[in-house]
Amino acid sequence: MNKECDCKHSGIRIVRGNDVTIEAVVSVFDKATGTYSPIDLSEVEGVSLNMIGPFGRVAGREVSAIGSKVTAFFPAGALGVGSYGVEIIFKDSAGKSRLYERNLIGIVSASGEATVDN
Repeated sequence: MNKECDCKHSGIRIVRGNDVTIEAVVSVFDKATGTYSPIDLSEVEGVSLNMIGPFGRVAGREVSAIGSKVTAFFPAGALGVGSYGVEIIFKDSAGKSRLYERNLIGIVSASGEATVDN
């Protein structure tokens, strides 16, 4: 996840009613070099991973942060149909930080809607 994503993907689609575990790799984009550098979250406190969509913020359960990866579990039924962004909040030595990337995951109502043609 980063603040300057020029991601070229059509997003991830998940059929409503399924359990889902979301794993996000947290990084910072360096405009000068055009590269991403991972953010080490091993020393931070209060890490949360939330999905933000049409029904507001849904907090992930069983959140863990190892290195630059944050993982959270969302049980079946926790996310309604719609488009969701991923939000990660944590507190480090510099204070509270929030990273957000919009429209990454779509929850759809039927399996036919989850098929992606490349």
